[in-house]
Amino acid sequence: MTPVPQSDGRVRPKSVWTLRSSARRPAAGGAWRSSTGAASSPVGTAIGSPMPVRARTRATVQQDAAERLRARLGWEPGILNGEGGKPKWMRWRTFERLAAEHDNFVGGSLAEMALRFGVKF
Repeated sequence: MTPVPQSDGRVRPKSVWTLRSSARRPAAGGAWRSSTGAASSPVGTAIGSPMPVRARTRATVQQDAAERLRARLGWEPGILNGEGGKPKWMRWRTFERLAAEHDNFVGGSLAEMALRFGVKF
């Protein structure tokens, strides 16, 4: 651990968590550095994980946003499962706004997937 001087003159060790989080910040040149110090892009493999990170396309961003709204509304996961009902604790105006946002995200995600796979309507 790296010693850090305090304002009262004492020296305390720097936290391990501070050291780990500073390794994840992008360097001045914009390259991301892993815990080993090797430069890589933010999309690739997660730090400390052997599994590759999923590429963030516009369709996946919209699908993830729709899934977050489905969870907030208490609906069944999966954008193709249809809509559920209004939660009892939620106001109608909020429900209608979130349902409209959900429909926009689902429509955008499906349109992006159709373009990607060459499906014509």
